[in-house]
Amino acid sequence: MKLDNSFLKRSRGLQECGFTLLELLVSMAVFSLVMAVIYGVVDSAGGGFQLLRESRIEIEQSRYFTRQMRMDISYLSRSSDKNIYPVALFSDHRGERSFDQLTLLVRESGASMLSYVRYYIDEEKGELVRESKNPWARDGVEPIRWVVQRMESFDVSFLSQQKQWIDTLSASALPTAIRIRIRDSQGEREWQFPVYLDGQA
Repeated sequence: MKLDNSFLKRSRGLQECGFTLLELLVSMAVFSLVMAVIYGVVDSAGGGFQLLRESRIEIEQSRYFTRQMRMDISYLSRSSDKNIYPVALFSDHRGERSFDQLTLLVRESGASMLSYVRYYIDEEKGELVRESKNPWARDGVEPIRWVVQRMESFDVSFLSQQKQWIDTLSASALPTAIRIRIRDSQGEREWQFPVYLDGQA
């Protein structure tokens, strides 16, 4: 009995179409290498996106800080109570860093009464904090407090009537401008805000 040659050719063709164990292992190794490279690229891109996000948040916080500081200084007010001063500064310089505390008597937007607004650095957390409190509030009343942004140094000085930058100010005198220098993750920056008063409280 004679076998059909076409059947034998087809069966040999099927055997030649399959993968050997060695080919399968090589293809798995190549696939693993490609996946490792893709994961590395995607992971580093994800880290880059995270850095961009953090940088954008810091820039937004910095804009908020300057906008809020400009608003507070523009709402600076006098009080009929002579024991309450419109501007006060506690100067604290330690080498290259400053941890000044600036207190402003302002008429906040939407508030019927004056408020003491104080800016200072929380040294433990490295954050600039803004506190707001009624100067005539009872003892034990907690101020409204929120974190403005991360900050390493907060340096405040006043432009006197004699056009000199000073760190101290007498109670009766008022500065013509307030200069603020900060240091944060974006480096050192400086702003100068003119001082205007809205008259008696």
